[in-house]
Amino acid sequence: MRLYFNLNKITYLFLMQALYLCIACEEPFDVGMPIPEDAIVFDGVITDEPPPYYFVLSKPSTKLKHPENRSFDRINDAEIVIVDLTTGIRDTLQNAKLTDYQDFRFYDYYRHKDVTVYMKWLPGETPGGLYVTNKIYGVENHTYELHIKYKGKEYTACERMVPKTPIDKIVMKRIDTGEGEPNETPCISFYNPPEEHNYYLLKTDFCSSKVLRVASVYNLYYGTTNSAGWPYSILDDEYLAENVIDYVVSEGEQFVLPNRPGFSYPVSDSIWIKMQSISENCYQVFDQMIKQIRSDGGTFSPRPASVKSNISNGAYGIFRVSAISEIYFYKKHRI
Repeated sequence: MRLYFNLNKITYLFLMQALYLCIACEEPFDVGMPIPEDAIVFDGVITDEPPPYYFVLSKPSTKLKHPENRSFDRINDAEIVIVDLTTGIRDTLQNAKLTDYQDFRFYDYYRHKDVTVYMKWLPGETPGGLYVTNKIYGVENHTYELHIKYKGKEYTACERMVPKTPIDKIVMKRIDTGEGEPNETPCISFYNPPEEHNYYLLKTDFCSSKVLRVASVYNLYYGTTNSAGWPYSILDDEYLAENVIDYVVSEGEQFVLPNRPGFSYPVSDSIWIKMQSISENCYQVFDQMIKQIRSDGGTFSPRPASVKSNISNGAYGIFRVSAISEIYFYKKHRI
């Protein structure tokens, strides 16, 4: 009886101590993350597809009339220069002009014609902030340098276009992805070059990246992220074999709990998988972002923090240079 009592007492004391430690480890903190008044946000990508290439420059807005929308003021008076350091070609980007209907218009030097990009702005959103280059060409192994001058400050970034890795094959397999039952999921096979540490950005889509090139403008403003999630996944090849067989492609990150990769692929006759080469710097930016998306406030989750950019001088956003490899799977009336 004494042994039973002592065990119960020990158990009780242990539980009380564990509860005390849990309470004692709580550390309240303010999740408010003040953003400097002179902060700028840059986004855009140079690919190995023909120009034009589009970039958006903005700054966090203090006018939160519609907080459910992106609260950014567009910047139209910055000087943005991109230099191909491999060839010496230098281009001061056009700031696309707004028409009377708030659409974009610019001259396409690559195709020698005026181009109009039709936009539909969200309520309370400031139109503008689109910059275009037609003179820079994305070429594998070329290095590109970004220079932004705005209100007396200069921001820079430098990225090399890592060669693309061709996708050899795509198959659809029914795989248990944690959704409660097996789902039809795209799996790709490719040769992973062992001579270089490779990083990849993957996305599923319903059409080729070569179709509707102007749609990339919409992606910059509305499609890169949305209320449901971030439609990309990233891959570090550190633990990959040279011959990668049937790699399961995630649809991206969800913004709703539980914060985990999604696998609800679009219902269509075709699924396109796009695998883009990215630098280690870009991978680190995306990795930070994904960790913030997945954070659930638990003990082992990272604290809320602004994602560090690959652009200098405290800028936010990312300057990306990518070569694109893509493949599609066709199956009529796929469910």
